[in-house]
Amino acid sequence: KTILLDDKTIFQKDGSTVKFSDLKKGDKVIIIGEPKSEGSISARVVRVVTNFMKNASESARRRLW
Repeated sequence: KTILLDDKTIFQKDGSTVKFSDLKKGDKVIIIGEPKSEGSISARVVRVVTNFMKNASESARRRLW
């Protein structure tokens, strides 16, 4: 998919706001935005998935079982 960014797009990592330039090739991200008719997504928030987020997610899943 094509992700469209603009000056209103917010970038987050570990709960803090970061800049686009802080993202690295290979980072896994979660995109929150609006789908466009041509198939792209207009990103409002880009969240970098870190080990902290992965560990918290796994812990939450264990509690559900």
